[in-house]
Amino acid sequence: MRIFLLVAVFSLSLPLFAAGSVDFELGTAENVHNVFRIPGVGGTWVSLPAELQVNDITYERVRVNYLPDEHTTWSVLYAPLKFHASGVSSQLINFDTASFPAGTALEGSYKFNSYRLSYTYVAHPERTLSYGYGYTLKVRDAAITLNGGDISAESSNVGLVPLLNFRVDWQLDERSKITFDGDALVAPMGRAEDVALAYRYAVTPETTVRVTYRILEGGADNDNVYNFAQVNYTGVGVEYKFK
Repeated sequence: MRIFLLVAVFSLSLPLFAAGSVDFELGTAENVHNVFRIPGVGGTWVSLPAELQVNDITYERVRVNYLPDEHTTWSVLYAPLKFHASGVSSQLINFDTASFPAGTALEGSYKFNSYRLSYTYVAHPERTLSYGYGYTLKVRDAAITLNGGDISAESSNVGLVPLLNFRVDWQLDERSKITFDGDALVAPMGRAEDVALAYRYAVTPETTVRVTYRILEGGADNDNVYNFAQVNYTGVGVEYKFK
C-alpha cells in the first residue's frame, strides 16, 4: 500500500515538472513452472505445480515514466507477485532448516516482488519500425515458504540485479501499434527475463489502452539455492501521458 501511495504522489506531481506518463497493467498470472531445492546442496527437489496445487492469481503492475525528449525514457516499475500453494507431500522434503515428512499437509507461498529503475534510448521514434535499448537496475524481493505439521520454514532473498532492456515498436496506423519489449540478462549464476508482446491503441493523444501477453522466467543455481520458475501473464493496461 505504501508503494502505491508513493507512486500516486509521484504521478500527481509529474506534470508539474516534466513530460511523462503513468502506466497501469492488470490481469491473470499463471505459475507454469517452479522448481526449487533449498539449500542448493542437500535440499529436496520440489516442483510447486507438480507437488502442490498453485492457483492462478490476479496481478497488477504500475510504471511511472519520465520523458525528457522523444528519444529518452526513464521509468520506475513496481511489480508485486505472490502465489499460494497447498497439497500433501508425496516425499520427505528437506527445505531450508526444516524437514517435512511424506504425507504432510502443506501450505506454501512463492513471492517475487520486483522494483526497477530503467533507462531506455529509442533510436528512430519517427519510423514505422523503431527500436530502443538501455539498462535496468532491479531490486528483487523473493521468498519461498512452507508450513505443515506445526513446522514452518522460509527462504528469502533481497538482491540487486542489473539487466539490459529493449523495445521494438511496429506502428500499424495512426492509432495502433505492436510493441515487443522487456528486461533480460543471462549470467553463469542464473538468468532473468521479463518480456511482453502487446497490441496498443491510442484512444486519445493522451490515453493508450493495450492487451498484453507477458512471460517472466529465470532463477539461480548455487550452493545456497536452486530455483527456476516461469510465470505467464495475460493482461490489459492503460497509459496516460502528461505533456
